[in-house]
Amino acid sequence: MGVLMITCPHTAREFATGIQMDKHTFDRLPDVLAHSRCPHCGLQHNWWKREARFVDSIAPDRWVEAQRIPTTMLAAGEQRPWRAT
Repeated sequence: MGVLMITCPHTAREFATGIQMDKHTFDRLPDVLAHSRCPHCGLQHNWWKREARFVDSIAPDRWVEAQRIPTTMLAAGEQRPWRAT
């Protein structure tokens, strides 16, 4: 069983979405819009299947369940100058 990975558009850091499936299922998925909470910036990101990457396995510390979401979140509409790390 693999997992889908996406990249945070604010920090350019990749993270696991927590969505598990096999490669055959991933290949057959339509290009639909999905949503995932980012452990790097704390925001919810919208992403398309074409932006996701399928990986067979990742280290347990890279699972979304093991990653900490920042306690300081942006207020609705607040702008933050992000830099890639």
